[in-house]
Amino acid sequence: MLLLVPLGAALVAWPLPGRGLNIMRAITLGLLVLAMAQPTMRLPDRHGVLVVVADRSASMPARAREDQLEAIKQLHGGMDSGDRLAVVSFGRETSIELAPGADRLDEFTGKIDGQHSRLAHALGRALALIPPGKGGRILVLSDGHWTGRDPATVAARAAGGGIAIDHRWMSRTRSEDLAISSLQAPGAVLPGQAFMISGWVNSPRAQEIAYELRR
Repeated sequence: MLLLVPLGAALVAWPLPGRGLNIMRAITLGLLVLAMAQPTMRLPDRHGVLVVVADRSASMPARAREDQLEAIKQLHGGMDSGDRLAVVSFGRETSIELAPGADRLDEFTGKIDGQHSRLAHALGRALALIPPGKGGRILVLSDGHWTGRDPATVAARAAGGGIAIDHRWMSRTRSEDLAISSLQAPGAVLPGQAFMISGWVNSPRAQEIAYELRR
């Protein structure tokens, strides 16, 4: 780029007849100097860490584990040399099943209590696995049900850091679900007094059911 100084002096000392010719000569010489300098531009790195967040709570369908492991296997198979894969599973607890790297995951090993689904905590752990300033994405494999803190706060923090969160919906079929929507009984009765218990049952279709009342 130092050549611009003597070239600029030459343009002033030996001008061509006509303003248009001088402008064209200046542009041509400037492009030649730029080509000789071989400038480079650093493009954003599209490689990064993909963190899979797998829901292992009891509300997930029966084949959720197999489907999740298959999805993780496919993601691993499509990785480039600069990509890193991590896996986090959750229920009441959160377990890092696979640290960021090029390894594959064949089975979940973390001990998870499936009676809760603390998605917000799992997203927080997933965000912590992505180095600051590096590219990354989070893929949630879940039925969308969660307990505990609202995950929207963590999702907003991820968006602020440029980390996208994708969701693959995985849910069991609800065509045969039966629900007891309400049950009423007297608050107190006398010894030997008859009383009535009433309740509402929601059913998607007409069917016979077996039930048991326990005190």
